Amino acid sequence: MQSSAAASALDWLALQLDYFVPQQDRKTASRNKPLLELIVLMVHGLRRGLLDQNPSATRIIDRLTVFAQGHELRNRPVRNSNELILRAGLCAFLRITNRPDLAHEAVLQRTIDTGLLDQSGRLPHHMMIERTVLDWGGFSHRLPPLAELTTSSVLVRKPDALYQTEQSIYELTHDVMFGYTFGDRPPSELTPSQLAQLNRILSDALMRFGRQGHWDLVGELLLAWDCLRFEYDAIYENAWSELIAAQEVDGSIVAIEPADTETDEIHTDSQSPARRRFAERYHSTLVLVLAAMSRTERDAPADPDHKIQTVRPRADHASSSSTSQGADWFAAVLKSPNLTLTAAMGGLVGLTLISAIDDRATVLADGAIKPLFSRLHSSAQLAGVPAALTLAVFAVLRNRGLDVPIITGFVDGIRSVVDTPTSGNTPRWCEERAILARLGLLPTAKLPAPAEFWHALTGRHVDPEHIMRLAAAHSDASLLEPDRTGARRLESLGIDTLRRSNLVAGCALLRSAHTLGPLDRDRARSVTAFLQAQQCPDGGFGVIPSASDLGAMDPDIDIRLPISLAVWWTLAEINTSFRLFSQPLNRRATP
Repeated sequence: MQSSAAASALDWLALQLDYFVPQQDRKTASRNKPLLELIVLMVHGLRRGLLDQNPSATRIIDRLTVFAQGHELRNRPVRNSNELILRAGLCAFLRITNRPDLAHEAVLQRTIDTGLLDQSGRLPHHMMIERTVLDWGGFSHRLPPLAELTTSSVLVRKPDALYQTEQSIYELTHDVMFGYTFGDRPPSELTPSQLAQLNRILSDALMRFGRQGHWDLVGELLLAWDCLRFEYDAIYENAWSELIAAQEVDGSIVAIEPADTETDEIHTDSQSPARRRFAERYHSTLVLVLAAMSRTERDAPADPDHKIQTVRPRADHASSSSTSQGADWFAAVLKSPNLTLTAAMGGLVGLTLISAIDDRATVLADGAIKPLFSRLHSSAQLAGVPAALTLAVFAVLRNRGLDVPIITGFVDGIRSVVDTPTSGNTPRWCEERAILARLGLLPTAKLPAPAEFWHALTGRHVDPEHIMRLAAAHSDASLLEPDRTGARRLESLGIDTLRRSNLVAGCALLRSAHTLGPLDRDRARSVTAFLQAQQCPDGGFGVIPSASDLGAMDPDIDIRLPISLAVWWTLAEINTSFRLFSQPLNRRATP
């Protein structure tokens, strides 16, 4: 009976796959919830061997695989814990289907290592869900063991039906389902008295919510019953009969009769009737499948040949380091058949920055010089390259003892343009003038006075982009007497700018703050971890916008290259003694 109901429900779910894709106009938690729950269903069923040779399951597996491997979600930085767990679930799904995505796993592991999951308080069942998904994916983490989480939950406090609300019953069922991983482990930490009280409250709740036609909770309560391995009785069996009777011909089952407000978080009046129907039914239909699978496992004799698939934390998550992935990305840019001069120059600078952190990138940096020379034929070509990038290439080549007349001549031209007295507002060539001064090509006296810089930092409505431009002229302690309070304000603004995902401005502000008054070790570590967690699986930084927003721009060269250079420049300077515009290559700091 249960297996037939589950097959019909799975058929319905397989026809709704378009609606599981996260909607960008929803809150993060709400838009990710349906897809994460579908992943949990599939990973659990595949681990237990309960979805073998099911056509609808195969259809879901194929669609999830395409999504996990190709959706833009995979190729963007992790912004919050909800997205982290969703993407960890996708990686767990690919693992269980023998299609591991090592690059994506490495990005997520770095994000976990930053301590993202330690940044807010959560209920025990939230941490249980996180731990279950991360364990399925083989990720290393610092979440408490499930046994510890269950003993800190309501399960050990003898909950009484007299005081339970709909929400508290949901929390209880989730404590059971994820605390015991859908029956994977026995409730051994619960005493006989605690188990007896849980049996009583599950019975009370099954009758209460059965009378209300609240089939979503009835399904969860039946699943919790089996997770705790309670004996079947008339109340349990009657609840199953009522649940199956409520299932419609198409295999779906409405969450609540009549539909109440429980699913308001994922549907609004602006939704289409089809999407609203999905929102009212998908969870209860999905829970029916989970509950039926659990019942089937209890009823069927164990298959001695089937072993539950488990994944231990693996070293291969760390085998592809942030620096090696970054070097690979710059190397791929240099191998592009449509390589431009800007890209060739950016590739050289990027690999030089990475080699300041990781000596293994030095060979790639050495190899980046040839592509640059092969494309540089006259100074006129440099007119289309950002002046700061040309100066960076000049500095890199000079540190290597190389003098390229075309570049040297163009730098002389930049110097003649920007070598004018400054007064009043920030000059147009502020950044270039500061760089030339650090390179010893302009006298420091030509730099603008610091008064405007410090004054701008004390305003209530600070524009990071404006401060970034000002800071570029004052970010060398040899040029400006440091103001520790001002440097600290600059650092704080940089942190807030990074938090808002403006990596270029945030990195520039932190580089300036670090030079004026070096970041302390803990701050440098946290910034490093945060920036590494923003790295995409292909090793670059920056999110590729939609085709309509791109226009004629090249996403890698026009968008991601400047962001990647900004990040690696910052990582090199806050973690080593390397200075792009003043120090020899690879002068390393003592750890």
